[in-house]
Amino acid sequence: MRELGIAHSGNPSGTLTLSAGLSAFVPGHRVSSERLLKEADMALYAAKSAGRNRVEVAPEVRQHTRS
Repeated sequence: MRELGIAHSGNPSGTLTLSAGLSAFVPGHRVSSERLLKEADMALYAAKSAGRNRVEVAPEVRQHTRS
């Protein structure tokens, strides 16, 4: 997003930024869609709390990818 340099006058940096939270379905693990959304939402708020303009991954996803 940063490399695109899309102008956005409402942002102090003057360009469009992106904050995102990521969760994922892992085959073989039973998890509800509500839980996936909650995990993604919590990751989004973590991204915003950490300074915005970043992507945060839900801890459950990070834990599985390290196994």
